[in-house]
Amino acid sequence: MAEEGLGDVVNPAVRQTAATLVTLGMAAKKAGLEPYPLMARLEGKQLISASDKPKPASQPGEDGVLGKGIKRGEMATMDTLVGGLLEAYPETKKVMEAHYGAACFTCPGQNTETIEQTASIHGTSPQNILDEINGIIKEAIK
Repeated sequence: MAEEGLGDVVNPAVRQTAATLVTLGMAAKKAGLEPYPLMARLEGKQLISASDKPKPASQPGEDGVLGKGIKRGEMATMDTLVGGLLEAYPETKKVMEAHYGAACFTCPGQNTETIEQTASIHGTSPQNILDEINGIIKEAIK
């Protein structure tokens, strides 16, 4: 997949989320590829080995969603759900917009994706995103 320009797909955190939200056609478009020739090249290839399957970072909650919520006064962690973060700390919106663009706020994934997953999906360092978010949170709770 990396040789096709879809290197993010080999990241387990990306596959855990993207596989349920992003079609091959969408991924091809993002990489500037035509979907049908890409599918023809991929046909018959083993894309994910058994040992390479994504492992959840945390156990699903009662709602079946991996990750955790956040309340005002708490710091964010890698497994904080983005939707809950934006609800508790609307001031962190500027981090998401700067790194992911305005479309982030209409993406249905924000209710099921963690900080780590979104950073990985967008090819950004999860630690850098978390540090920026927690910097804003520290200022907000002073």
